[in-house]
Amino acid sequence: MPVARIFANLLLLLACGLFIADSRATSHDRGEAEPTTDAVDKAAIKNATLLAPVVVSGTVAGPGLWRADRGEQTLWILGHLQPLPRGIKWDAEDVKATLDEVGALIEMPYARIRANAGFWGRLALAPRVIGLRNDPQGRMLKERLPPDVYARWESLRKRYLGRGHKAEKWRLLFAAEHLLDAAKRKSRLSGDSKVRKAIERWAKKRKVERVESATEFLIDDPKAMLTEFRETPIDDLACFKTTLAWIEHDIDLMRARANAWADGDIRRLRELSTRRPESACVGSLLDNDLFRNRGIDDLGGQIRQTWLRVVDETLERQGSALALLPMSSLLGEDNYLDELASRGFNITSPE
Repeated sequence: MPVARIFANLLLLLACGLFIADSRATSHDRGEAEPTTDAVDKAAIKNATLLAPVVVSGTVAGPGLWRADRGEQTLWILGHLQPLPRGIKWDAEDVKATLDEVGALIEMPYARIRANAGFWGRLALAPRVIGLRNDPQGRMLKERLPPDVYARWESLRKRYLGRGHKAEKWRLLFAAEHLLDAAKRKSRLSGDSKVRKAIERWAKKRKVERVESATEFLIDDPKAMLTEFRETPIDDLACFKTTLAWIEHDIDLMRARANAWADGDIRRLRELSTRRPESACVGSLLDNDLFRNRGIDDLGGQIRQTWLRVVDETLERQGSALALLPMSSLLGEDNYLDELASRGFNITSPE
């Protein structure tokens, strides 16, 4: 993997789920509270527990499209969800039909972090990348965690990682992410980008303009930043504990959300919408001077404003577009649809 990509993935928590596509990430949920079973309707959780263990398979249509109209301009929006049931084949005829009509595809919003260095400069960063996952003081998890928290980790590690012990010397946030990935795999859920890739493939076939929505950060001192990150302790215990709680209590809820997306059940997705544990992890990583001093602050807000600007520019140029957004940015409070409505769009839900 190229050093520049390792660098970007490190800063944004590789595969962290807040709009991740490859090394693409946003943080719409950054800083929100731990997702627990108190975060959603009790009846919805009861139903999720009963229905979730059987994961949808085969060909699925997925959810319908939101429509946002403003004068002569029309924006169609598909809500994406990760993880999704493993083994499904997504064949959304309504999305293909929309691509036949629109002038552009606005791709998933993401943050792009670039190191201000040429080829040889990036090559020189390689030694500084080695060991970045590890605890700065060389401690094992058992030395850093309260006994009760470590006992929970051990129970979940044996269940989802088997004999794997490589995360024992990692920083808490990376160990948490490693365990979460394993839990998803064991639950027959896939975190790959099949939906995004399918849409991009269909758009290319139809010669539809593809528009990026990238919020870019340029790091002028990548060597110093990598060294500082390696040596700086991070208060990531909250991230670790929220991830353990989420795996212990909400795996079935995650399956239920994945099934609801595959079935196109927006009402159920709304009932089951919760905030994700990665929010605490992103907060523990970004809420410090290491990132703030380099302009990486209010990441979710910056990504949202970039996306809104891209929407305005694209609709002004093309008149119509299809946009791909994470489902989490379309449901719940302070969502992107409310922002569009405040800017004069009339929103029609697929429900």
